[in-house]
Amino acid sequence: MIKAYFLCIVLALAGWKTQAQSFTPVFTGGQEGHKSYRIPAIISTGGKLLAFCEGRVDHAGDFGDINIVLKESKDGGKTWGPLRTVVDYNNLQAGNPAPVVDLTDPAYPKGRIFLFTIPGITTKEKCAKAKGSARSGIKPPSMAAPPGRMR
Repeated sequence: MIKAYFLCIVLALAGWKTQAQSFTPVFTGGQEGHKSYRIPAIISTGGKLLAFCEGRVDHAGDFGDINIVLKESKDGGKTWGPLRTVVDYNNLQAGNPAPVVDLTDPAYPKGRIFLFTIPGITTKEKCAKAKGSARSGIKPPSMAAPPGRMR
């Protein structure tokens, strides 16, 4: 009985054809002007894939010159267009991209994209202070965008 069971498993595995999965890197550290990339987020809209990510210019650390970058695919992720910087606060951090597609607004029947980020935190201490202020009920520091450029 065990031999028959084992033979069935071997035959099933021998006939099982696995499909090769292809892997296409979207963001590769050390390329396209950034030492590393972190915190990817992807959305689908209008037949396109939009991949957002933190582009860390000088190192892989959490603070410093960090941009929000974007790549677009029109073929379901098989190929990706060139890297575009969409948020750059110069030497400050633009962090944690969170894109959202709003399909509920009739003024935008194909949808409207919102990109939420953390603007311009410069050090771990300032980040901790902002979190502590919010927990204690004390008004946190202004989160208004620092001088920079949005594209």
